[in-house]
Amino acid sequence: MRGALSFIIGKVKIGVVLCALIAFSIGKVLPAHAAGDGLDLARDTVATPLPNIPNIYHAIYFVLPVDAQQITAVDWLLITLPNYRNVDSSGLFLSGAFGTPIVNQVGNEVLITNFSLLPGTGLSVNGIVATNPSAGEGTQVQLQIAQDQNATVVRNFVTLIPTNGVDAVSVSATIQTQTAALSISGYTAPTTFTTLTEGPSVIATTVSDNTGFFSFSSGGMIPGSHAFQIYSTDDQNRSSSQASLSLFLLTNTITTASGLLLSPGLSLDTDHIHAGDTLTITGSAKPNSQINIFLESPLRSYTASSNSSGNWSYTVPSSETSAMSPGSYRIYALTQDVSGNQSIFSPTLNFQVVTNDTSVNPDPACNISHGDLNCNGVTNLTDFSILLFHWNTNHKVADINKDGSVNLVDFSIMMFYYTS
Repeated sequence: MRGALSFIIGKVKIGVVLCALIAFSIGKVLPAHAAGDGLDLARDTVATPLPNIPNIYHAIYFVLPVDAQQITAVDWLLITLPNYRNVDSSGLFLSGAFGTPIVNQVGNEVLITNFSLLPGTGLSVNGIVATNPSAGEGTQVQLQIAQDQNATVVRNFVTLIPTNGVDAVSVSATIQTQTAALSISGYTAPTTFTTLTEGPSVIATTVSDNTGFFSFSSGGMIPGSHAFQIYSTDDQNRSSSQASLSLFLLTNTITTASGLLLSPGLSLDTDHIHAGDTLTITGSAKPNSQINIFLESPLRSYTASSNSSGNWSYTVPSSETSAMSPGSYRIYALTQDVSGNQSIFSPTLNFQVVTNDTSVNPDPACNISHGDLNCNGVTNLTDFSILLFHWNTNHKVADINKDGSVNLVDFSIMMFYYTS
């Protein structure tokens, strides 16, 4: 991990290498000038805040709170100097972030993107030069962390009043530690919330762009073996399967994994049908890809195509379902893109084929709500045997809770009333 720090005492500059960011005060501690909420230890240090002084260099610093959302390469840092003149960001550079920042300037607003910052990490923004406001004008500087350059969705913000560093020793250090860096990218459905985890810990989150592309960049990783999981969730709450990725991270090296293809998310229009009904499957995936759909048992397969928005749909025709016997079935799918890359299987969805023929599936001969399936007035091993015989079917004689499936719920009810 690298950052930049410099001692400034009057006109004396001392370069140091430290293991943490330290701030000392000579005579007094500088007051916190951050107003608002959302960024820790925020400050803007200048040579002088006096009115109309030209070519004043701004040294901006803040710490992203540990409970804040990570700044990713698609987020924006917006720095606004409302009353300053001749704002120049051509020499701007960042210290403490990961990535290659892209800097734009619109009037008195400086817009920075394409960098990553983990919660609890400090960021130094150096190189903005401007002429101080005139007397009577506000000297505030505004910082915003937003999801877009228009600040439609702002996650963190703070307003700073620049101060000079005459009374303080301001420390900034280049920190050299035994760490590794990670860069992971791939494709999923467009504008889906994508998460990178390791065990129970969330490493990073992002939102895929309109092409389905997503990327994670993370510095400060511990070198060695890591087992990551990646999954996405679309706006219909349909999730991909967790894709596993095992990597060995080398010290002072960026380990890159690219071209990952996440499985599709899918949903059913119903969880039970009668033989001869249609069944519609919808989902989301990487745009313009082939979706291979599997239904079993016995195994049947179908194909669909995702459109330019990543949406897809397939209807199992009545000619297929009319041959299905009453019982439980499952559906899952995978994505295959135009380059031949293939995802893992999606999560599995279950549905029931039920029948209205009471001769095939007769009603119970008595009230079975207490698990007495043979109607002899006691819930015991005989009833348990009947339950197992009809397990994973829709047979009414063992469907204690009448939900169309003989399953663990019915077993739980039976155990509650079980005697001997």
